[in-house]
Amino acid sequence: MSEGAADKAGVGAVVSDDLTLHLGGRSYAELVDFVIGGKLSGKDPEALVREVADEFGLSLDDAELAWDRIGGGLVRAATKSKANQPDPDNDPVAWESYQRGKADPSILKRWQSESA
Repeated sequence: MSEGAADKAGVGAVVSDDLTLHLGGRSYAELVDFVIGGKLSGKDPEALVREVADEFGLSLDDAELAWDRIGGGLVRAATKSKANQPDPDNDPVAWESYQRGKADPSILKRWQSESA
């Protein structure tokens, strides 16, 4: 890494496009369904992130990453552009939520209304 890149990214920063998570034998589909279901049922987002961490054996940081990637996949699906489809190997959480958003575009609207 060049010195300029280190200065911009921060000391010790790791940059990766691999957004996979280790779910302890659970599937990404289960994770996405758990989060979307919890969010749409009105659960408090912070409480839901803690539940995700406990249920799937994730750190809080990884549970927050999952939350972010699920929202990102739904937003990408709403564009209706195949070019916005997440990579299933590098970003499987976003890819799963993208599939849900394509199948049911109302999920993003309900996701956003729960945030308002």
